[in-house]
Amino acid sequence: MIAIIMKNKPLIISIGLLYIFSLNSCLVDVNDACFSTDFDDYEVGETITFRNCSDPATDYLWDFGDGNQMYGEEVTYVYQNPGDFTVTLTAYFGTDTKVARGTIHVTSPTELRITTYYEGSSVTVAGVDVILYQSLQDWQQDGNRIASGITDQYGEITFISDRTNGFNLNPQEYFIYASRDADNGSDYYSNEETNFSTSILNQGQLNLFDVDLRFSPYKKKK
Repeated sequence: MIAIIMKNKPLIISIGLLYIFSLNSCLVDVNDACFSTDFDDYEVGETITFRNCSDPATDYLWDFGDGNQMYGEEVTYVYQNPGDFTVTLTAYFGTDTKVARGTIHVTSPTELRITTYYEGSSVTVAGVDVILYQSLQDWQQDGNRIASGITDQYGEITFISDRTNGFNLNPQEYFIYASRDADNGSDYYSNEETNFSTSILNQGQLNLFDVDLRFSPYKKKK
């Protein structure tokens, strides 16, 4: 199961005699071409908005540096592969053209895949409630849940960094609470007394974490 919950300075590119810009606006000299993005680096699958701040032209052609092009005054685009891509905006002013270029750095998304097992076995467990916390205190008090989901038929759940929706997996350790009712409906399994903290996550990579579920005849902690 995949749970999608998904830094830098804005990138502003201009070619011409004079340009003035701020985070939310871009003013340019006559017959100048420029564009801006919110950041200069993104993750695969993340929507990028290219904002045109050129002087009004008759048409605009965007080349995204990966073989794809698009016409439009302001466009959005999603890269399917990581890499450094040179984006070229060509603004057409009648028979004249102006060109602006900038580089977008695209990385693989940061992922955390959690697999649940019955303690002391290689048997994976489906239907486990999994909660993700940023701190030990939150884990202990069940506060500030940043993500949650249920393991699939293979006992897995994957959380994917998604900045567009305000969910970032940072290079830090995370705290996991996993639990599942026993078949009798009164007892349960959890990782309260086993392993519940990940190692520091590697950015732009798939991070794996195995959880051991221990049987308990007591009421759930969370």
